[in-house]
Amino acid sequence: ARQNQRRAEEALAQVQQQQSQQSVSKPATLSRNVDAHALVIGNAAYPGGNRLDNPVNDARAISQKLRALGFKVTEVVDANRARLVSALGQFNKSAANAELSLLFYSGHGVQVFGTNYILPIDVDQTDPAQATLQGVSLNSAVEQFMPGKAKLVFLDACRDNPFVRSGSRGVSKGLAPISVAQGTLIAYATKDGQVASDGVGQKNSPFTKALLEACRYCADPTHWEELSQLLSDRRYLGMKPELIRFGVTAGCCDEKEADPHTLFFGPGVNRPSRSEHLWILTQLARWSEIPFPRNYVEILERVCLVGVYSTAVRELGLDDVSYQRGAIELFDGVAFNADDPISYLNSLSIHQDFSVAEIPIGVPRALAS
Repeated sequence: ARQNQRRAEEALAQVQQQQSQQSVSKPATLSRNVDAHALVIGNAAYPGGNRLDNPVNDARAISQKLRALGFKVTEVVDANRARLVSALGQFNKSAANAELSLLFYSGHGVQVFGTNYILPIDVDQTDPAQATLQGVSLNSAVEQFMPGKAKLVFLDACRDNPFVRSGSRGVSKGLAPISVAQGTLIAYATKDGQVASDGVGQKNSPFTKALLEACRYCADPTHWEELSQLLSDRRYLGMKPELIRFGVTAGCCDEKEADPHTLFFGPGVNRPSRSEHLWILTQLARWSEIPFPRNYVEILERVCLVGVYSTAVRELGLDDVSYQRGAIELFDGVAFNADDPISYLNSLSIHQDFSVAEIPIGVPRALAS
């Protein structure tokens, strides 16, 4: 009986081990609370010798992978200009409330006088002037037709095209770097000004193949420890390891979960805080957006009217909650010193050259009148 019991326990242990391995190998998906939309475009059927082999294959493979990750995917292949513009407009509406939007484009692209254009299949590729009329500006596609708090753009569009081969004026090889709003990441198939391969004789282009392999690698839980180390490395993002989560299926934005973060919410946060405003000024100066104002005390007294706030709160019958926040600290681990902001700026190891200047401020209108 004891021998049978031992065998049963061993069999049960093997089953539990197999189940554990199956759960570990389950691919990750997006959080159920993340509303993610993707527009995937693959243009291959260009006329004559300008036809490409793989964009349609690329688009379908990327679409399949994104759907498996939880994206709502709009797939468009071999689009003429009318269909391309229509797809962008429809995506802008369907993804209006998206937290994350993604654009993947595979096909011909060109830069004319430093502006990048996505080329529909019916563009007249013998006349470079038509690229600016019939093509779709990449900046317009990203800024005007991609809603969402965060945007991901993947461009497998730096392939050789007749505009470059003809040596036309204003047309440059590859795509140009573009400036977009904060919260947007753009990945090119090759460096700016260079031409990428279409992957002739292969199922997918080299860029798309590498992207699919990266998706599979990152979705495998056995690699999450390695990825966590990369994300927390100061040479990359420098994130705190305890804030990195993979495969999360529930919200993590309540105050308890966010304790390790620098909090900018909680009781009393609507109360004007001169220390927080001063920190914002240091960050703008840190990245050379503005000179740090030498007369910052005067500016903060003008902007952060704590007395006005307190009076309004009392008149409304509300509690004038005092707000004592903890130290403000970002990824570099340097705590903000509100008593000496210049020394704080000088102590930062990561910053651009900054300057200090007197910022003239006018007399308030109420006083002037």
